[in-house]
Amino acid sequence: MKDNIKRPILHGENAIVPIEKMPEGKTKRYTKYIVGHSETGHHHVLEAVRGQEFDILVQDGEIYFTNTFEAKVTHKKLHDIHETKVVAPGIYKVSRKLEYDPFTKVRRAVFD
Repeated sequence: MKDNIKRPILHGENAIVPIEKMPEGKTKRYTKYIVGHSETGHHHVLEAVRGQEFDILVQDGEIYFTNTFEAKVTHKKLHDIHETKVVAPGIYKVSRKLEYDPFTKVRRAVFD
């Protein structure tokens, strides 16, 4: 039996988490979209396959997307890259992983 339960996809400091429904708001269509910016240009990019498009909604600093086909998330770096991951059709929220600094007692986003 094939496991068809969607699980979060971890890609570098990004977590692509399945959600039940897209928040209300105006979406835009893309074939490529940076879901994780890197200060050194080594972005994490959601890419459509075979020219398909997906819908992106950016709301309150959060990225949401829906795709009706398989897409992929890639790491635009020449070395030490994160493995390309397949994103099954569905609705997702992109979250940044957080880390806790026990010395400053601060939670902050993880950066590549």
